[in-house]
Order: sequence, then C-alpha cells, then structure tokens
Amino acid sequence: MQHGRAADFVGWVFQYGSVKRAFPTWKDFASNFEKEFFLFDEVANAALTLESTAYFQNGCTIDEYIDSFKALWIKADYPDGRHLVLKFRRGMDPKLSRRLGSITTGRPDDSKIEDWLAIARSQDFIMRTEEDFHRRSAPTVPTASCPTAPIPMPVVAPMLRWRPTAPPTAPVRASAPAHFLSTPVTPSLPPGVPMDIDRLRGRPVQDDTCRQCKQPGHFWRDCPKRFDLRHIMPEELDELIMQLLARKDAIPADPTRLPQAL
Repeated sequence: MQHGRAADFVGWVFQYGSVKRAFPTWKDFASNFEKEFFLFDEVANAALTLESTAYFQNGCTIDEYIDSFKALWIKADYPDGRHLVLKFRRGMDPKLSRRLGSITTGRPDDSKIEDWLAIARSQDFIMRTEEDFHRRSAPTVPTASCPTAPIPMPVVAPMLRWRPTAPPTAPVRASAPAHFLSTPVTPSLPPGVPMDIDRLRGRPVQDDTCRQCKQPGHFWRDCPKRFDLRHIMPEELDELIMQLLARKDAIPADPTRLPQAL
C-alpha cells in the first residue's frame, strides 16, 4: 500500500486520525472500498475483454488460460454454447488449436464448453510430452565449445623401398617470380563483321592450269603455244577445218578464170 491508488486510500484514511472516524461501520468501509477499487461494471468489462484479443493465451500455460477464460465468461454471463467454444479456440495457442481441429474420433460437441476444456488439457499434455521426447532423442551435433575426443588410429610404420641413387643434376637457374613475368592481358575485341576481301578469300581457289599445254600460271586463252599444232585444242581444230573448207569453196576450180579485178 505504498504506491498507486492504495497509498492514496490509506493516506485519506489517516487524515481522519482513526479508522472509526473514517468508517463508523463495516458497511461504510465495504461500500467505499468497492467504489474505489472495484470496476464500475464488471459484466461490461468482461464482455469487452472477450470481444478483444486481451484474453488470448500468448505463452501462458493451458491451466492459466482456462482459469482466466472461465472467470471472464462467468463475469460476462455468457451462456454455454457454440459461440463460447469458438471464442475459447480462438484465443488458444495456434498449435494446440490446430491439433484439436484435426481430431476426427472422440471429438467433443461444439456446444459443450466443459468437454472442450477437458480435451484441451489432455491434448496439451500429449503435445508437450511428444515435443520433450523428440527434443531429448535428437542427435547432438559437436560444436566448437564442446569438442569431441579424437578417435585413436593405429600407427603403421612406413615401408622402406630401395631406390637407385639419382645422378647429380646441373644447377637450375633461378627464374624470376611469376608475378614479374606475367604480361598484362589485353582485353579481347568483339567479333567484327567480315569485309568483302574476307569473302573473296573464303572462296575456293580456282585451278589456273592451262588446258592446252597443261602448264600452271595461265589459261588456255593466253597460252603461248596456242598456234602450235601439237598443242591445238579439239575445238580450235574443228573451227580451223571449217574455215579451210569455206575458203576452199570460195576459190574457183580453174585458176586461169580469175576475176578481172585480180
């Protein structure tokens, strides 16, 4: 009674000098005490609490949650039914609420709050027991703070093998470190577009062997032996024969009968 409203109430009583002067009868003390410390309307306050999230479990044990929820619903004078069960499950721990929602056999009636309180206690005990069991049976991983003892390994003596003595080698000249010999890497250029000269070079090279004398370096049109009968082409031979025959037909049979112009 040294802080808050309780200290103010005690100081107000001490101003009268004695309790008898402040409260002549017990009824006077009870009415003043209720007026100072009791809620103005407990029913409305409990109903407002149940309509908010202030009554949620939020890390409390299931027994503490059930006791506080039961006190609120009794003060708010809520009837037993489906609406009260839904509020109880809404404020419960989400893990426990999902566990209760997955029950298929032995599920209590949705309008019986006492049955839900009992099954919530039993399922919470089972869930905490399973979590404790899995937590204890989990394999321990060695950490840096708790190193494990090394496993002793058998010591095996190395095998001795005879090797011929290598001939003396010439002294090797020490080379400069690699970072002094390395040349700066030039950035690679992007691939360019081929030019016309590259396209001409990419074509296959034609054969420049003469078909008349079979010598490389020129074609048959420029052959220096094209007037040699031994190297004459069949096409040229046919053309020459045709020219000679045409010239023969143009010469008269009697050489004395030449034109007057001649």
